[in-house]
Amino acid sequence: NSAITAPSGSTGGLTLLAGRSALLNHSINTTNGALTIKANHDDGTAAVSANRLAGAAEITMGTSGTIATGTGAVNISIMDGTGLTTNTSGSIGLKAITGGSLSVFNRGTTTGSAINITGTLNASGAIDIAAEYGNIALAGDLRTTNASGRAVCGDFDGADLSHCFNCQ
Repeated sequence: NSAITAPSGSTGGLTLLAGRSALLNHSINTTNGALTIKANHDDGTAAVSANRLAGAAEITMGTSGTIATGTGAVNISIMDGTGLTTNTSGSIGLKAITGGSLSVFNRGTTTGSAINITGTLNASGAIDIAAEYGNIALAGDLRTTNASGRAVCGDFDGADLSHCFNCQ
């Protein structure tokens, strides 16, 4: 329950792998390092199926939660839980994020596995957001300063885009 801050000048990345949920109650600052957060994840190292508690996998940012990666990429995903006995998926809830490119994917297979954005997501690169079995609720802002100005929300096959933004 403490903030994570990389030392000044470091550019190392940070990866958080959770068998069920990642609850971000404080800030994470990687000082230009990439940040990857995956929940409902099983690659043989992140989760022991027998130890995963029942309940929906979630990634949430608490009231003090912020993410800053400078030029580092931010990748946030709820996985489908393949290999886990209990693999119910839930929502991703995001607030304030500033970084390089930003990818947010909810690959959970439970109906209603949504992405809820209530803060401002700032990226110097592209912003890609997709939810396979849930909605994308945007109550905040998407801002990108990259030359293409691409910020896209939709499903994984590119059809039936729920939102398409061209932000500058």
